[in-house]
Amino acid sequence: MSIIEAIFSLLGIIGKDRKRRQASALPISVTTCVRHPLHKVAGKCRYCERDLCSDCLAPKNDFLICVDKVDCLRHMKNPEICKAERVRKMFREFSERPNARIIGQLTDAVLDAKDPEITDAILESFGFECTNLGVYGLAIHCLGLVKDARALHRLTQCFDILSDLDALPRDPRLRVICADHLRLSAQAVLHVVSGDSRPNVRAIAVIKRIADCDCVPPDIRRRAIDAFREKTG
Repeated sequence: MSIIEAIFSLLGIIGKDRKRRQASALPISVTTCVRHPLHKVAGKCRYCERDLCSDCLAPKNDFLICVDKVDCLRHMKNPEICKAERVRKMFREFSERPNARIIGQLTDAVLDAKDPEITDAILESFGFECTNLGVYGLAIHCLGLVKDARALHRLTQCFDILSDLDALPRDPRLRVICADHLRLSAQAVLHVVSGDSRPNVRAIAVIKRIADCDCVPPDIRRRAIDAFREKTG
């Protein structure tokens, strides 16, 4: 081997060694579960966004979520999704043991929230409506604070159901609760539409129904009349 060949050979060895060191410094792509290194990744959690195996994931609607909710919350990357999970937890707690502290915490959590996950969390709580009217009323109150199109749609449905006296339960105690929920839903609708300066045919229609409803307290009907005049010019 000539001197020139020896030099090029040495340079080749040095180059390979340098590439090897650079490659070892690069982050290794994760192909195994972050919780179970021997298991292959089956998907990514919708909330914490970690790569997990089939033992760690469970299907929910069209996506996957962590089986271990506590561990998921600890690794949340999206603060709004984390807030939505807290909202769900507070609704569950309220359904088991209603108290004013949770109402205050929920009000702070959802006030003017813009993320659709928050609205999802509130809408899910309507699953309690058949068994827990307190949760139903609290959900109406929270939707009035969110101020988005889906909230207005659900509140309109609530108002229409509650204003149909023939469809309400005959039990006098339940009718009193439903009357209070009717008041809440009317107030919530007015609160949602008050922040929208654009003309909205659906919103105007429900404001008119509130103004014409004899079951709604007079002060709320007056507010609805004023809002109707303002929206229709």
